[in-house]
Amino acid sequence: MTEVLDLFEGLNPDQARQFRQEAIARLTELRNEIDNKSERVKMNTEKEKTQRMIEQNLQSYDFLNKGIVKIKDDHRGVLAIIETQRDTYQPDVIVAKIEKEKQNYQGKMQAAHEGIEKRLDELRSLINDRDKKLDLSNPDLNNALELIKLINPGIENIEKNHELAKQINSNFFDQPSRRALLMAYQAQGASTAGLEAQVYNADKTIDNLKKLAYQALIQDGSLNTFANDVSKLAVIEGINIEKMPDQAGFEDAIRAGAGLPAVVPEQK
Repeated sequence: MTEVLDLFEGLNPDQARQFRQEAIARLTELRNEIDNKSERVKMNTEKEKTQRMIEQNLQSYDFLNKGIVKIKDDHRGVLAIIETQRDTYQPDVIVAKIEKEKQNYQGKMQAAHEGIEKRLDELRSLINDRDKKLDLSNPDLNNALELIKLINPGIENIEKNHELAKQINSNFFDQPSRRALLMAYQAQGASTAGLEAQVYNADKTIDNLKKLAYQALIQDGSLNTFANDVSKLAVIEGINIEKMPDQAGFEDAIRAGAGLPAVVPEQK
């Protein structure tokens, strides 16, 4: 207490009052800085947690797609077995067997589709939560934007600028930050290091994946088309997953294009 009072020694009342006001103002600034830093840390921690959940969601499609491939392979196998029984059973019995198997297959695919739909809804929610606003108080982003302003876009610097942009881009995974970086590169006329391909609209992307999932599982279309598009999104989010899980489906598509019958699964 004595040390604090010593600060006022030699000051007249007006000077002491001004000193006190300045001290209170600076203390308020420091408290705000601490609060803002704590809020940024909290926000970054929440974003990082959400990012991990996004990655886990995308990784789950490898497991889900493998399950769907097994359903498809089992279905092909059962139909192949039924085909070998045409000399044993009457045509109406064969038709009934095929119809029963189709209903069983459709039921399994319907359940798988519901699971995929649920995962896609979760993915949409996670991405939109992560990307709900641009953090203008993020010093890392502000430093990156200032650095971009210093880039010399001359043709002699293309390779160096491309590498610099790659390094900058690798530090930001949310869409608002990537859009801000992209605008800064474009304003500077500098290389974006392919950042355009990493910027997307979450709702449009998920809607397209839902359409492809419906075509693949309910309309018995290509699972590989769905998996390939999920893989593209996964790459943008920093991970790699299988983009062609249904090898038999791929081979069938190639053979169909060449006017050949589908591959008959080996009997076990």
